[in-house]
Amino acid sequence: MLLVMSGFISLNDFRVLPLFALALFVCCMVCHGELSSLRPSARYLTSYYLTIAAGGAAGGLFVAVLAPLLFNANYDLQSSFP
Repeated sequence: MLLVMSGFISLNDFRVLPLFALALFVCCMVCHGELSSLRPSARYLTSYYLTIAAGGAAGGLFVAVLAPLLFNANYDLQSSFP
């Protein structure tokens, strides 16, 4: 899927956005499926879910605080469209 997307990344056309949305959906479903299959027994579920929550908080802090300081331009997909 990533190889197919890389061929379309240089196109300035909104018609490729559903392809990118589908790729994001597939990647998220695979990651969530793996995370669910690796879930530990009931004894360790609290630390498992706290670790997942801490990762989400760390990601949110990175996006809100560090990313604006580290990156000097807009590197989103949307910036490649007119």
